Amino acid sequence: MFWKIHIGTISLSFLFGVHLEVSMVSLGSSDSDKTVDDLEETSHRWPGYPGKGDIPFVIDPSLASLEPIIFNAMDIYNNLTCIKFIPRTDQPDYVDITPGECDAPVGRLGGRQALVLGPGCEHLGNILHELGHAIGLDDQHKRSDRDLYITINDRNIKEGNQHYFTKNKPSKDTLSTPYDFKSIMHQGNYYKSKSPGSLKTLEAMTGEKLLELNEKFGITSTDIDMIQYLYKC
Repeated sequence: MFWKIHIGTISLSFLFGVHLEVSMVSLGSSDSDKTVDDLEETSHRWPGYPGKGDIPFVIDPSLASLEPIIFNAMDIYNNLTCIKFIPRTDQPDYVDITPGECDAPVGRLGGRQALVLGPGCEHLGNILHELGHAIGLDDQHKRSDRDLYITINDRNIKEGNQHYFTKNKPSKDTLSTPYDFKSIMHQGNYYKSKSPGSLKTLEAMTGEKLLELNEKFGITSTDIDMIQYLYKC
């Protein structure tokens, strides 16, 4: 059963949720390292498409301490979009939330697929981001039009992490939405930095600060629009 601890309110471009405080790991990051050729490929939609998406899930017992914040994140999507995260019964395709490195594939793969939560992604913003991947959203900084909005500082990227910055092919990856620096799918200035806090890997051409995921507490109107576009709801 979901814990109803979310109150949706609109403030500026953000949709915030009341959340439980958990320990915040500074500059925690998470992400899928896979590029997406076409986010509009309907085989990656969850059951209910078009019009909605139902995502069955299970949570590993070892993550019991994170359940309140996981449920809060799910409630934000359940209350503000046509996506519904539902406890799994016997559905063959489902999300298995497990401990480990922070990672999640983009969209439905078929069968069991892992959404991994570990040190650095215990915060509401990190979990919202990973759930966004499960829904079918990719990182904003991978968009094919990113070079119009951000600068990638390759020299500041931690060794072995360059693949997290691979740009998607220009094939329907923008989901008919504007580039959104504040999106829950946008990483912060120090994402995968060799020196977090001093060497920026991502910089907005506008000069504005790019918040880290653990500094975010909700989804934006653009995030909602992307989901509505994906699921035709």
